[in-house]
Amino acid sequence: MRGRSLALLSFTAAPLVAQVGSSVSLRDAIDRGDVRGASTAIVRGANVHAYDDCGMTPLSEAAVRNDAQIIALLLLSGADPNAVTVGPGGSNRCGTVGGESPLELAVRQGREAAVVALLRSGRAAVDARGRDETTPLMLAASLGETRIVEELLEAGASANLLGGRPPRTALALAALQGNKGVVTALLASGASPDLGDQEGATFPLCEALQNGHGDVASALLTVGASVAVDCGSSSTPLTVAMRRYPSLVSEIVRRGGRLGLRVWVKIPFLVGSALIVFGFLAGGIAKYNPFKELPRPKVWINGTAGLVAAAAILPLFENLESAYTMLVTVTGLGTSIVQSMIGILSLSIAGRLFWWRLRAYFV
Repeated sequence: MRGRSLALLSFTAAPLVAQVGSSVSLRDAIDRGDVRGASTAIVRGANVHAYDDCGMTPLSEAAVRNDAQIIALLLLSGADPNAVTVGPGGSNRCGTVGGESPLELAVRQGREAAVVALLRSGRAAVDARGRDETTPLMLAASLGETRIVEELLEAGASANLLGGRPPRTALALAALQGNKGVVTALLASGASPDLGDQEGATFPLCEALQNGHGDVASALLTVGASVAVDCGSSSTPLTVAMRRYPSLVSEIVRRGGRLGLRVWVKIPFLVGSALIVFGFLAGGIAKYNPFKELPRPKVWINGTAGLVAAAAILPLFENLESAYTMLVTVTGLGTSIVQSMIGILSLSIAGRLFWWRLRAYFV
């Protein structure tokens, strides 16, 4: 891995035993970083799988201490690289909470040498889920550990898994924290910029924009991140950019970004549209009404006008958000102002037209 090499020592039992006259426990040797003492303890029968009173194995302890040589020794002696901590027992001197593998512990504390040693063994589960349902890659991405992220990716970690609460990818977590170096590494490895949890609005572009990381958002747009995603609370990448990053607005609009219309705007538009159509159709449903007979040509004219109005309104509704986006970006008015204008005008115009048609029908 990038020319790095860990010196894996060759240990011979007899000379080591001769050199160490007194009995040294495996834990004490790990605490002191004493490779020879650890080797002697193992030769004399120390259990490399035993948990201490904090629920940690010797390998977990070595990972926390970032001791690559002792990690290599323990792995060669059969230690399980995927044995998780079991939580504190007795005196909780190290504050473990349980469910953490040696790799997760090393990543969480930024122990790069330990991460490399564990990965080099080829036995550590690189995509194992931790106690919070995240993988080591997700954890490293959220912590901004670029070099560890690169090591994990090189070891085969998947960049497109969702994990955590709410579910996020490693890329979304890096975007959330504004770790551009990690974002770059993940994108280079093939991470998708368009994966996220719809309900939690955890798309990488949304995370970057909403948390004040314009440089990360720009990098995501450069690789083609979708701008047609929901950022939660009726917001879109464009609405967020208009509030915080005006320099990105034109790029997002060029890529098809839209401003999300709230339901209270869409309903008046739909109601108004229905009034318009019904107003025209009112004179064309029957040949006559109980108050005043309508000439046959007027029946066909009204009916045709109603159908034409319906045919025109449907595509208009489909493109309502595009029209709204254009109005906001061209006029520079606030989104709330333009949305209120659309709702009020929709009902006002429709109401007047509807009343005009009814008067022509009944009067």
